[in-house]
Amino acid sequence: MTAPFAVGKVQPTLLVYYRMPAPVPLSPPRLVMLDFDGTLADSFPWFVEVVNEAAAKFGFRRINRTEVEALRALDALRMMRALDVSPWKVPRIATFMRARMRDGIERIALFPGIADGLCELRRAGIDLAVLTSNAEDNVRHVLGPAAGEIRYYVCGVSLFGKQGRIVTLLKRTALPPSAALLVGDELRDLAAARATGVRFAAVAWGYTHADALAGAGVDWLVPQPQMLARVLLGRGES
Repeated sequence: MTAPFAVGKVQPTLLVYYRMPAPVPLSPPRLVMLDFDGTLADSFPWFVEVVNEAAAKFGFRRINRTEVEALRALDALRMMRALDVSPWKVPRIATFMRARMRDGIERIALFPGIADGLCELRRAGIDLAVLTSNAEDNVRHVLGPAAGEIRYYVCGVSLFGKQGRIVTLLKRTALPPSAALLVGDELRDLAAARATGVRFAAVAWGYTHADALAGAGVDWLVPQPQMLARVLLGRGES
């Protein structure tokens, strides 16, 4: 990585560079940890549909389609409060959502260019990990042939459990935090990265609005799935 800039998308046809402070030297990572839903997989339309099934089953407030965009600006805790989700129900809700995705897995696909980007990162000698609350069988099915590019599968992570899993993975790989980077689409991903000292690249196409992520001070904001490897390899400005 060559300069403290993050690529951001503010309009469909306009790319700009946000200057953001980098918490560690901007050297290429040796380990890239990737969120799955909303980062690699285009599952948000499915989520909006199925979450109301979960609301009926577990007794929290249904999402009105007119409020979806407003909810996308919230972090996970604020969204839970907005929907009246009891924290003690979260594990059961997560299990239900994983099972429902398994039933409808053929409807979920990778974002365009993601498979090629994973291959490019591996060709550059970077180890890849998937860090997700989803089930490993769901993840491997959607990745398809690209599943072979992933060295570490860290799946079934609790809603706020990424911090601990990152620490465990760093110990497993014997890497310092400065050698790793987390890629995600939510503010809780950013919080986990900051808590563990790893760098964070946000994606502009996921569950959380790009402007909310940029405003939170991410290190990079990748504007398009086809640019994932380019930005992470320090070619985002060319």
